[in-house]
Amino acid sequence: MKIAVAIFAKTIGLSPVKSRLASTVGVELAEAFYSLSIACTHDMMLSVVATSKVEVFPHWALAEEDGPVQFNGRGYPALWTGEGDLGARLATISERLFDDYDGVVMIGSDSPQLCSERLVSAIAQIKHDPDLCIVGPAEDGGFYFFGTGRPVRRKVWESVTYSKDTTFNELVSHLEGRDIHYLPKEQDVDAAEDLKSLESNLSGKVGQLSESQRELLQWLRFNRGCYMGD
Repeated sequence: MKIAVAIFAKTIGLSPVKSRLASTVGVELAEAFYSLSIACTHDMMLSVVATSKVEVFPHWALAEEDGPVQFNGRGYPALWTGEGDLGARLATISERLFDDYDGVVMIGSDSPQLCSERLVSAIAQIKHDPDLCIVGPAEDGGFYFFGTGRPVRRKVWESVTYSKDTTFNELVSHLEGRDIHYLPKEQDVDAAEDLKSLESNLSGKVGQLSESQRELLQWLRFNRGCYMGD
């Protein structure tokens, strides 16, 4: 079984990134955080590929048509998500990858605390039960992970209201008839207060961090005054 992992991301310089965060800490720091978060996600996927007993093929899923050109050299193939809102883009990437792979996982790029073990375990579950939908709820009401071995209809993706505290519940409600497995809740970073939680999260597992996660933790500590309001 071959599993594709789509990492949804934006390209710094082509799109504004982390707009809510930038409104508090400034564009430069928001972009710096996002670049570090991308690096953490990239390194996590390297570990997933290396340790998974299932063949895993990561892809960048980029919001900009010119994004794939700029992401060349970042280790994985890069795809444009196409136009439309997030639901349309999720559907487009899912459909495209299911043309070539037996299962598809979709994750974001703003949860840099994620560990490879969780993804490896979820991918193994997809191999064991391709009909299963595995969903990771985010603390803000969205979701940070979705994986399955059977395509979800485009209508489902396009029926969900995104970037709301109801997003996760709406998605689950539209998956009627599918067995669902829930991953532990995780945070993603949208605003300055999320950086406080992220620093605490990373500080609590220093011995388990990747090199890029350690670099992010050092950056958070150095810039603490910018997001703690000190």
